[in-house]
Amino acid sequence: MKRIWNILQLDIKLISRDKIMGYIILAPVIMAFVITFVVSFVDDTTTTLYVTKNVPSDVLDSLQEVAYIEEVENLEILKNRINAFDNVAGIYTEEGEIHLMLQGNEGSKFEKEISIVVNDALKIDTPRFEFIDYSNSMGWIMNIITAALLITPPFIGGVIGGFNMVTEKETKMNLGYRITPLSYLNNIISRTILAMLIGFIVLVLITIVIGQFSKLPLILLSTLFAMPMFTVMPIVIGVFARDKMEAITLFKVLMIVFLIFPITSEFVPKNFKFLYWPFPMFWQYQTILNTLDNNFSFFSGFMSFFTGVIMLGIILVIFRKKFKIEIGNKKQDYLNGF
Repeated sequence: MKRIWNILQLDIKLISRDKIMGYIILAPVIMAFVITFVVSFVDDTTTTLYVTKNVPSDVLDSLQEVAYIEEVENLEILKNRINAFDNVAGIYTEEGEIHLMLQGNEGSKFEKEISIVVNDALKIDTPRFEFIDYSNSMGWIMNIITAALLITPPFIGGVIGGFNMVTEKETKMNLGYRITPLSYLNNIISRTILAMLIGFIVLVLITIVIGQFSKLPLILLSTLFAMPMFTVMPIVIGVFARDKMEAITLFKVLMIVFLIFPITSEFVPKNFKFLYWPFPMFWQYQTILNTLDNNFSFFSGFMSFFTGVIMLGIILVIFRKKFKIEIGNKKQDYLNGF
């Protein structure tokens, strides 16, 4: 355990001295800030309500006192407007009752604020909510973007662990391991712990920035299911990159494979989605997406873990064969580079 702790301390020092690794860690958090800012900018500071023309004039007058009102011709147009990028609410009447229409992904805070505004204006109890299907809307796209951000922590944490292994090669620091009793297994464990530590810090920051903190426990659980990926990334980069330039190139390739590839499943016909089943990043993405939709799936989580273990096992076998290392053996020939 002491040996693992020593490597962790050394890795943290390496991170603090390398600006590139700092940028990689902060990149998803900064992206979350940008997306949140854009969405907030699109949302007007004044409450905007879209109403159909069949809403009675007295109701319309009351609403105009507390909100900016936009009239639309019919219910279909109202639904299309609610499905737009920003968070707005719609009001229409049916059989003499006031109905409040929301997209369904705005969050409980927005729902509560709109309810208060409408209640104060109309002096009535909370009107009946109707959540429309936004599976083909900008709301659906926002969920994809959010899920894409939330699957980055295992990738980011693993990349940092891999970059540290590459730094050791470049500085010949790894030569010192040849005279220490550091085993192959301890080296992998230490890099996995570092990846998880960084990954979960990034995850919490992203969750706070995008306003999904209430779902943090389930998001954390979804990421725990992807735990094998925290080990895969350091191994892949640490093994195949001989220097920092190669590590950056490999980082770009892996970003396509681990982050963009699962998102492409959204644009593939259902009949062909089985092609994604062997890949843990697809199941991790599905688990996060289900969580954002308030429909957490243990099956997706289990598949994320199961397929991740299989991928990790394959990588470990390749890793051992490539460098002829046996777990528990003190030989560390792979640390000399290629």
